[in-house]
Amino acid sequence: MATSMIWRAARAASASGVLLLGSNLPCLAQDPTPAPYLACAGCHGARGEGNAAVHAPPLAGQSAEYLARQLTKFRNGQRAYLQSDAPGQVMKAAAQSLPDDAAIQTVAKIIAKMPPLRTEGSPAPLRRTREVTEIFIACASCHGARGEGRADVRAPNLAQLPPWYLAKALQDFRSGARGTMPGDLEGHTMRAIVGLIPDDQALQAIAAYICCSYAP
Repeated sequence: MATSMIWRAARAASASGVLLLGSNLPCLAQDPTPAPYLACAGCHGARGEGNAAVHAPPLAGQSAEYLARQLTKFRNGQRAYLQSDAPGQVMKAAAQSLPDDAAIQTVAKIIAKMPPLRTEGSPAPLRRTREVTEIFIACASCHGARGEGRADVRAPNLAQLPPWYLAKALQDFRSGARGTMPGDLEGHTMRAIVGLIPDDQALQAIAAYICCSYAP
């Protein structure tokens, strides 16, 4: 059921912006969404706020460089290489609909100008063990002391991401659904870090820890 919901959202998002400009999204009439971002807004929201119901993370608060790099990875198959990754397949189709690198850069720059938003979702109770704290420190070494991200190591902003997405991303890196393709150096690094997480309970605790420690 979740998979079909994601695909329905994607089809709606790709319908030439007709649904996006209708009465179901009155906010767009007050704050028109730039045309290159219309299809993205169908899942990620008019303000880049994300939508957990269709597994679409917040985009506001990320740099144009990071966003363009992820769109390129989706387009060339470095991300969403498993057919079972339904949200990834939606993103892959969306990225492949962009005609060239210039179009990717345009969309990325539009999103990068969106004001950062506070994360949503209630994290699980923190499990402040020494193990979790040490892994959190490893995260901060690349993503920054406040989760702001670091362009020099291509690490995205974590402060804007909700716990449900953080947990899913960590699970995908651990399972190999993300980060195993040749040339994906950042993905390979993340897989090595996630390999330090011993079990699902610790993974959920780290996602909550990151959210509570980094949230604005």
